[in-house]
Amino acid sequence: MEFGVKADLTDKLSGTASIYQIELDNVTTADPDPTRATNGYKVQTGRQRSRGVEIDASYKIAPGWNFLLAYGHTDVRIVADSNYVVGSRTPFVPQDTLRLWSIYEAQSGDFAGLGFGGGMRFVGSRTTNLVSQTTPNLVVTLGAYATFDALAYYKYENAKLSVNVRNLFDARYREASPSSAWLFPSEPLNATLRLEVTF
Repeated sequence: MEFGVKADLTDKLSGTASIYQIELDNVTTADPDPTRATNGYKVQTGRQRSRGVEIDASYKIAPGWNFLLAYGHTDVRIVADSNYVVGSRTPFVPQDTLRLWSIYEAQSGDFAGLGFGGGMRFVGSRTTNLVSQTTPNLVVTLGAYATFDALAYYKYENAKLSVNVRNLFDARYREASPSSAWLFPSEPLNATLRLEVTF
């Protein structure tokens, strides 16, 4: 079940919003045994319910200058199961995500085609394992984090040269995990230089 709306609120502001509820049966997930999980074993859960809200908005500050916002709230929980705690969260699904982004591109003059911008990405806390009824206190939670990215580019005729910088301030966090026993470190500060040519 899902309901959504899309609207141009003014000549500068537009957005979309949706709410949803989804129920799934026999969803597979990593085996609760860490050793088996790292070897790729999976088990089926009973029933999971996902409820959420998603909002996207775009605002034109000035010609060539745009601001973007994207927010999502997702609540995914076990609603029926004989092995896992009913009401517990499912792994690796942040309850809240937020992305703010702004970009400007010169429209005329000597700098026409030059663009630059940046933004922030926030990811809320996530659990790494389903909560077993036999060990209800064994829950590992990955903390929330925020990263900042930046970009700059120059377009000339059919070519575009760009540089993208991710995790600008080299934030340290735990991004993911295959099980409660293993944690993957964050992506460090990095940059990508790209040349694109269209024909």
